[in-house]
Amino acid sequence: MSKLKREIVRGAPIRMGAREVVPEAEIWSWQKMNVTLPRRFDAEAAGQPERASGFGARWAWARPTALIEREGDRTRRLRIVDRNRQLETLFVIAAVLLPIVLNAAARLARQSRSPAAPPSTPLKQLDSEKGICHV
Repeated sequence: MSKLKREIVRGAPIRMGAREVVPEAEIWSWQKMNVTLPRRFDAEAAGQPERASGFGARWAWARPTALIEREGDRTRRLRIVDRNRQLETLFVIAAVLLPIVLNAAARLARQSRSPAAPPSTPLKQLDSEKGICHV
């Protein structure tokens, strides 16, 4: 069974005199496990050696979210803003939307052009029957 899981984890407190700072992180994880082990008595009854086979996969992504500062009876949460993640998200959105917008603008520009003008008359016309060139 695979499942996407999100959890908030707090790290070990760091003490500085009367002040205590606790780091906080958000962890997204996904795990898939598919392990098959034959039963021992089935393997012995059939005379075949016992075997184990399996497959497993795991992915995890963690990012810092805050620092919790405690001093005496006062607790303060300092949020950590990830500017790089915000910029990367903006770039991905731009990379998806920009080609769509430019394609639509080019299509509108082609449609709004005036109908094609008749071909211009050539400067010199050749009278093929008489072999005369008219200017």
